[in-house]
Amino acid sequence: MVKKFWDISQIIPFLFAIAALTLPKYQTILDLRLKYTDLSYKNYPMTDYSSDWITYDTKAVEKALKDKVTYSECRLCNFKPNLIYNNRSTERDIILISIVGASSGFESAISARTAGFKGKILIFTDSEVPDRIKKCGAYVIQTSTTIDASMYIKQYIRFPLIASFIDKFGSYFDRLIYIDTSDVMFQSDPFNWNDDVVQLSDENSPYYNNFFVKRWGPQFVGLDHEWFKDKGNIICSGVFGGTGKALGPLVKLVSGYWRPGEEVIADQGVLDFILASNIPKNAGIKFVSNNDFATVGIRLCDKDLIKQFEIDGPPNFKDNLFSIYPAIVHQINRNSQIQNKFNELCK
Repeated sequence: MVKKFWDISQIIPFLFAIAALTLPKYQTILDLRLKYTDLSYKNYPMTDYSSDWITYDTKAVEKALKDKVTYSECRLCNFKPNLIYNNRSTERDIILISIVGASSGFESAISARTAGFKGKILIFTDSEVPDRIKKCGAYVIQTSTTIDASMYIKQYIRFPLIASFIDKFGSYFDRLIYIDTSDVMFQSDPFNWNDDVVQLSDENSPYYNNFFVKRWGPQFVGLDHEWFKDKGNIICSGVFGGTGKALGPLVKLVSGYWRPGEEVIADQGVLDFILASNIPKNAGIKFVSNNDFATVGIRLCDKDLIKQFEIDGPPNFKDNLFSIYPAIVHQINRNSQIQNKFNELCK
């Protein structure tokens, strides 16, 4: 009887593994995915990112940053902030919005002015922006991508875009806040920090029990969902801020996990994984949850958690979990009462 040294069930997986290692496209995917289970910072070089699949008008950016802020013709929203700060933002602060491959409303820019923001508003987009928004001191930066922008990629663009912006124009500004386009309302000036610490928006929903984390988790090959069990709350990628010095390393880290041609992954899943790991500590990245950056969608959609809010449009939306009227309220479109009130006041 001849002893069999190989079994076909062993040979086929082996051949597939060898093939994957020899194909450049999949080599990149494999390397990135496997490194997710190794939390050593040396595997996450901050220079390992690319923004060459995104182009924007750098001359328009430079002009915007050099211009004197003016919004005297801005037709503000029909509300007055409950809290007025005269010493928060300056002309060297920036609110940055990006939306490529999709159209969106930009009323958040008007509410930022209404709430007392004094700096520049930059909108990176390939969409038409109404004159009313431009009159509120918003600069439209023509932006395009060389790839077919699926939903996830439209979102992911913000990270390499901001990384590129900080690299090129970091000396032109002091602090920056990124916001999503159409589901954000401002109730007061949100620039309430001055140190080199990344400001994040805590969704006040545990990672482990979160529906979205359960969707994103399988995208990270080799990462067991149980890993998230004691990792705190999910952090939103739709609102965050910081100085260029603080934000630059983090947005580069997030940017470096995806390249055109690879399987698409959710940028918020990548951001949350990084923040929940020991990578920021090893990289010297400091971050805090800023309660004035309120992402409220999960709680608004829960029949019990919604009771944590006093629901109204600006400026009277109160988060009783922290006993504050947050400067930024994100994901207002999860509740028609808030969205309709905001639309009515800022139309």
